[in-house]
Amino acid sequence: MAVTKGIAEIVAKAGNRRTKAEKVKVLRDFSSPALKDFFTYLASPNIQFLIPASRPPFEKKDKSLDLQNEFIRDITRKKLNYFISIDNVPVHNIKQAKREQMFLQMLEAIDPDDAELVLLMINKELPKGISMPVIKEYIPNRAQDW
Repeated sequence: MAVTKGIAEIVAKAGNRRTKAEKVKVLRDFSSPALKDFFTYLASPNIQFLIPASRPPFEKKDKSLDLQNEFIRDITRKKLNYFISIDNVPVHNIKQAKREQMFLQMLEAIDPDDAELVLLMINKELPKGISMPVIKEYIPNRAQDW
């Protein structure tokens, strides 16, 4: 059975490369819909998060658990759509308290390193070693309007 790399592992591996071309190659080598969605949510100016920018109190999962696929499932099921607005229109109309509760539950269910990436994403902060030109080259079709 193949070992699945977590989103955080892939982003860290790419971020540790020296050149833009090497970073993009790593991202393409490990490309997945979840990785593309992560960078789209992070970089798109049309997507705003409806979660407070402050760091929420959450209990991180034990790193020894194999949770790499949890982030992938959360992204591909579009759970993040509960926490965003697109062009200032919420995707789901739910109460803010419920939205924040769901967000905490998601953070607590995924790999701790992936949870840290989600926190960067909601604050629109780039991961270490990753620049906008790298993201735009990795997902050029999604980045056309940025």
